[in-house]
Amino acid sequence: MTRGAEADRGPDRGPGSGANRRPTRRMAAVTPPGAYPAPSGSDLAPVPGPRERYPWDLATAVAPRLATLSTRAPGVEQLGLLFEAMYFASLRTEEGRPVTCTLCWLDPDGPLPSVPGAPRPRIQRTARAAPADDGPGRALAPCDGWSVVRFAQPIPLSIATLIKLSAAADPACAALAAYPDAGGRTVVWGLIDQVEREGARAGARPGLFEATLDAPAHLVVTAGGRPVASLIHGQLTRRFHDVFRQGPIERTLAPFLDRFAGRVRAAVGREAFEAGDGLEAGLRGLWLGTLGRILTAVQAYRHGGALLLAPRLDAAGLQVKYGLRYARLEHALVRLAATRVARAHARDRMWRGYLLEAEDGQDVPAELHIEERKSSSAEAQCVSEVAGCVRFVASLTRVDGLVALDGDLAVHGFGAEITAQGEPGRVLVAHDALARNVEAIDPTHFGTRHRSMMRYCALQPGSVGLVVSQDGAIRVMTSVGDRLLLWEQVELVEAEDAPAPPPA
Repeated sequence: MTRGAEADRGPDRGPGSGANRRPTRRMAAVTPPGAYPAPSGSDLAPVPGPRERYPWDLATAVAPRLATLSTRAPGVEQLGLLFEAMYFASLRTEEGRPVTCTLCWLDPDGPLPSVPGAPRPRIQRTARAAPADDGPGRALAPCDGWSVVRFAQPIPLSIATLIKLSAAADPACAALAAYPDAGGRTVVWGLIDQVEREGARAGARPGLFEATLDAPAHLVVTAGGRPVASLIHGQLTRRFHDVFRQGPIERTLAPFLDRFAGRVRAAVGREAFEAGDGLEAGLRGLWLGTLGRILTAVQAYRHGGALLLAPRLDAAGLQVKYGLRYARLEHALVRLAATRVARAHARDRMWRGYLLEAEDGQDVPAELHIEERKSSSAEAQCVSEVAGCVRFVASLTRVDGLVALDGDLAVHGFGAEITAQGEPGRVLVAHDALARNVEAIDPTHFGTRHRSMMRYCALQPGSVGLVVSQDGAIRVMTSVGDRLLLWEQVELVEAEDAPAPPPA
């Protein structure tokens, strides 16, 4: 590597930089990093430019973002070697199966990196790898959180290592733990279990960042559960639009969210509902997070699919091939939210009425204990029910045609065909969530699935179309006035809990 190429990529910040680097053991000899100029252009999605992008371009985009989260974040060179190994591993197969895995950048000796908004579970060590006394600051992971077990010996990161270990680490529930050793060489030192990508605890992510291979040449980097950048079939994306929490999409979905909050209020009663601080924001997060989990499950099928959210599904322009009404998800969501509100309200009364302000010797009524424990037990059942409903709804997208849902996330049919005729008047690609920066496009550049969804959303204001491509890209569209707005590379909302009970 030339000095010029090294300067272009900037200094390394993480372990293994400087004198500890091992220049003789580099996969860069296969693909010289100097051959990949640093990404240029605006920070919009996707990065403009005629040429394809490569793993080192991804590293150049990710390194500055990680540096803002931790002073021990890896530099461009370390990330480039990591992403290059993962990228080339994804082009191979293991016994006829595609190579898919998630790798977490996790320090085996701590302290854990501080990612804003992410909990800090502890690391579990095996008896073979560490003495029985794990020392101060270490504890077993909670039963509903992730934990890490060490390999007897760290395994140097390589293409072959990733191919073999990917078979043992299903990205839906497990991940590989990686970090540099004392010599600066990246090693895989353990396996992480209970890593939920779609569950209610999807926000509790291990490590500083995660790099996930979902399909060949499909590499996505996230930190704290939020996307940082992706490299998909040579296209680099560095910005993901938060359309579900601001802008035209948020405003179009607002009536659905308000109706959901009203149903929860009716289920728990006015007193419990109004006692919770920030409750409505938590309920919005639960509804949007559930929609995000459905889309994530559709992505995992690698088949492509489409969801139509509409206030009225009996309108013209839609022909449903397999009509049914599946309302279990909407009822399960209301029950889940209601149990969480009841648990929080019971615990709040325990603390405020007896434990914090009560006179000495005053006991907490048994009824409050029983109410709190019953709500906790019911919540666990509701979480499992919602997860099953999410999978069921997502599986309907495997049939050609779209899945029609109302604002309560109740399914009204699948295999639906849009029969609306004519092209929408103006189709604009929005380059930000608020649609302040837009660009006119020719809708004929898109496939049949996208164009038909555009026609329906233009014909039926208040509808939201969500289209998932086979490569996992998600596009969202709705009409505003005479404009059909389209967003590419959107950020999904992580499943969020209702407000937690008061701290002990």
